[in-house]
Amino acid sequence: MTVPRAASVFTCIFFSFAALGFWRASLGVRGSLIWIGASAFALPLVLGALEIFWTPTNFIGAYLWAGHAIAAAILMTALAERAAKRWVGDMRPAALYAMSALSLIAFALIINPQHSCLKRRNRGHDCYRGPC
Repeated sequence: MTVPRAASVFTCIFFSFAALGFWRASLGVRGSLIWIGASAFALPLVLGALEIFWTPTNFIGAYLWAGHAIAAAILMTALAERAAKRWVGDMRPAALYAMSALSLIAFALIINPQHSCLKRRNRGHDCYRGPC
């Protein structure tokens, strides 16, 4: 399996893990906050680890990889909204999902300018003296 396809497959696996973790916690099982924390922060951790160790931006491009992060942020925002409606008295689950969504948005914003600026710098442009 090639790196771009494997990065997308890993992302899809952890998308489903986040949704299943929310479903499991909404059943009212013991330790539901642990399930929520694991499902909320697994996806940003995996995307960060893939970026550090595999650098999928070199294979699929910065914009497509940032699109994976934005799609994950959309999922986390939807789960935060559902958690706020499900646990009205306790906003910790919604806060965990909201923090996860914000970290994914920050991750996507960091990927794009950094990668495109490095590409332009290699072609003779100096990104630090003027606009990229």
